[in-house]
Amino acid sequence: MKSSTQHIIFFDGLCVLCQGFIGFVWKHDKNNTFAFSSLQSPYATQHKEAYGISQTIDSVVYFDGKNHYYKSTAALKILNQLGGWKAWLYPFIFIPRPLRDLVYDFVALIRYRVFGKSKEVCEVMDEAMRRKVIWDVN
Repeated sequence: MKSSTQHIIFFDGLCVLCQGFIGFVWKHDKNNTFAFSSLQSPYATQHKEAYGISQTIDSVVYFDGKNHYYKSTAALKILNQLGGWKAWLYPFIFIPRPLRDLVYDFVALIRYRVFGKSKEVCEVMDEAMRRKVIWDVN
């Protein structure tokens, strides 16, 4: 699937917690704003190369069609875009990014230990969710 929305969330496709977050976004994306791409996909590899993003990045990346946002900033912007009660978390954006990312990095550090790691990319997603995932470059 190619994204016509240009709002793409790149995520660690082996991370069960990350897949859960994508499932949450998918469920609450009433305006069909977001497409998703595993960081392990050929599409993400090409996107990272085109925009000068490190190939080894393993945190959430949100591309809104113009800008890339990383880690806690990405998560807050995604929740804000979803609207409703999820947007109530957006004021946390005013906490300095290094402090927000410190919490993000701690969760990222323990995510496989606490939530598990898939053997295959997007393993815990159902078929309907997988249809929103951009995998190939074409």
